[in-house]
Amino acid sequence: MESNFLTAIFLPLALFIIMLGMGLSLTLDDFKRVFVEPKAVIIGLIAQLFMLPIIGYFLALAFQLAPELAVGVMILATCPGGSTSNMITYLIKGNVALSKWEQEYPILLQGRDELRRAERNARQGILKKIVAV
Repeated sequence: MESNFLTAIFLPLALFIIMLGMGLSLTLDDFKRVFVEPKAVIIGLIAQLFMLPIIGYFLALAFQLAPELAVGVMILATCPGGSTSNMITYLIKGNVALSKWEQEYPILLQGRDELRRAERNARQGILKKIVAV
């Protein structure tokens, strides 16, 4: 995939501005509320760490994916958080602090560098398969 002005400069810059704006809208009280009411965190982590990988596994079985793609689906199902989910949470006036916490806590548990590298490799593998078709 060739990079051009849109993918090399504009999209990363737009993402930076959006994420900066959301981050500046958060306060310490937002994060305190997450810790004071841990029920949402516990439910979210159970859903993210257990239910989503199981759903990803059954989707890989249902669509009879190749082993490489099945592993990619499992990795992506385990890592659902990201800038898009935070932006959607912000737009629907949801709890952005909870969304950020749900995104970062599993990364802290599983090792940030290894998880990000695996996620990036899975996405690149899926994109290569799509482009090859």
